[in-house]
Amino acid sequence: MNERDEIKDVEGETLTAIGVYNGQVDPHTIEIETDDGPTAFQLTTEARNDVENLTVGEEVTYTYFVNGEQLIIESIDHTWRDRHHWNERGNNKQHWNNHHHRHHRGT
Repeated sequence: MNERDEIKDVEGETLTAIGVYNGQVDPHTIEIETDDGPTAFQLTTEARNDVENLTVGEEVTYTYFVNGEQLIIESIDHTWRDRHHWNERGNNKQHWNNHHHRHHRGT
């Protein structure tokens, strides 16, 4: 099962992942290098502001959800900030690095 097959099973959930920011395609679309290769994500209005602080080629942590065929980012930031935040909360950074985190989206 690849990530695309897995995505079909998670519609309605919010996911958190780490990837490499490849750049902005247009005002509402960015590309992130994921485990499955370059992937396009749509941006919410809030996430568009987050992208302004990113540099192409840097590792990012992003929270997104699946809406039909679209992957929509709710928030995105430099990975080190999230790792630091998670570490302060006492969570295991290795666990964070190795797994996507799922959260149920209220509908």
